Amino acid sequence: PLLELTVSMDVAESYRMAGANREAAAAFEEAFTRLAELGRGETEKAGTLLNNWGLALHILGRPLEAERLFRRAVAVSSVDGTEQSVSPMLLNNLGRALRELHRLPEAADYCERAYEKAQRIGNDPVICQSLNVRTTIYRLAGDLDRAAATLTELESTWKRIVPAGHIAFGAMASQRALLSLARGDAAGALAEIERAIAIAE
Repeated sequence: PLLELTVSMDVAESYRMAGANREAAAAFEEAFTRLAELGRGETEKAGTLLNNWGLALHILGRPLEAERLFRRAVAVSSVDGTEQSVSPMLLNNLGRALRELHRLPEAADYCERAYEKAQRIGNDPVICQSLNVRTTIYRLAGDLDRAAATLTELESTWKRIVPAGHIAFGAMASQRALLSLARGDAAGALAEIERAIAIAE
């Protein structure tokens, strides 16, 4: 039964990776029900499943449900009552969901903790994801200087780990466009978003 469950989790994750998030969410829900029935609803495997299920729901535009799953995954991972064993990626995913719910101070707190943890272990992908989410949080909160500084750090990190022309630079140009718009610079925003589109194409 456990091997069958592992396969069903792999199928659900394959749906998610292929962009079929509706099918992924349904498959994750079914897999979690089976996992709980086996008495493994509080295991590391359960935490991974909850995180990936939450990601699928987040992409589907269901951040409130995603937040609940991420929080449950954090609780499962906090076996000693602390966040010591909680992955920085999971903390950042929770922060991202909270950003979508416009709970900005709480979102910033989770993403900043994710960043600090990722820095300590040298996890560049999570560092970049955290910086990207934090840029948006600070911009939405009206702290435009902090958003700009965070975006500059993100660009510097991406330049170190991905090749020129990578889609990540399109995402950064899009962030710069939104930041320019927040500052009232429509012409600068247009130039940046056109650059983002060119990179994406």
